[in-house]
Amino acid sequence: MSVTPAPPSVSSFLLTHERWEDLWRALGSTSSGTKGEVFELLVQEYLQLEAKYDFKNVWNTHGQVPAAVLKKLNLFNRDVTGIDLVAETRGGKYWAIQCKYHQDEHASLTRDEATGLIAGRNRARDLFEVA
Repeated sequence: MSVTPAPPSVSSFLLTHERWEDLWRALGSTSSGTKGEVFELLVQEYLQLEAKYDFKNVWNTHGQVPAAVLKKLNLFNRDVTGIDLVAETRGGKYWAIQCKYHQDEHASLTRDEATGLIAGRNRARDLFEVA
């Protein structure tokens, strides 16, 4: 599985909190950028480790997605807005994933937050799985 390490500050922040409750509490006092980066890394690691998803690769869209995959999915730098992770299953299917951290654990993804994800999926000519 190909994964580029996250910046040390994000990785170390995640590694210093062993329980979700501790991480959630600590994220409450950080910037929205840090919250997003930490949550993206957490989701990326979870998806790579959780066997039920059977992902071969999980890349973040901040430079990890191989150029050949971006080309195959008809995505370019401007198109990955709203797509935080691209995952490839062992069967060769792709998933577009948006990670959105909300301090309120009952908050849902809004339409505005999902617009970029939907646009990116549409550009991929039905190569992304819908979950």
